Amino acid sequence: MQGLYPLPFQEAIPTASVSASAAGKPIAEAEPRPARFPKQLRNVQTLMADGRWRSLQEVADATGWPPASVSARLRDLRKPGHGAHSVHVRRRMIGGHLTRLREYRLAVRQVPNA
Repeated sequence: MQGLYPLPFQEAIPTASVSASAAGKPIAEAEPRPARFPKQLRNVQTLMADGRWRSLQEVADATGWPPASVSARLRDLRKPGHGAHSVHVRRRMIGGHLTRLREYRLAVRQVPNA
């Protein structure tokens, strides 16, 4: 069943293989991409490293980045390429009642000395 509004025609978006081959390198030899938002990631990680519980809005207010960007950077911190840290989530309790507001806490992964 079609929706009320048809989607406009969209051309196919080139894949990463186009950019890798355009650089003259086979796909297997293409260099990994650096972090897209290193300043955001660094700001969020620095703030959250104290282990306190904060809502997305509280982190956004403290860092100056939008809540959607903060959420994305918290997801990034879970990835192996960004430290594989643990990001805990819970619902905020106000007046003895659980609210719909989510709070996040970063548990920084300690890397053993090699």
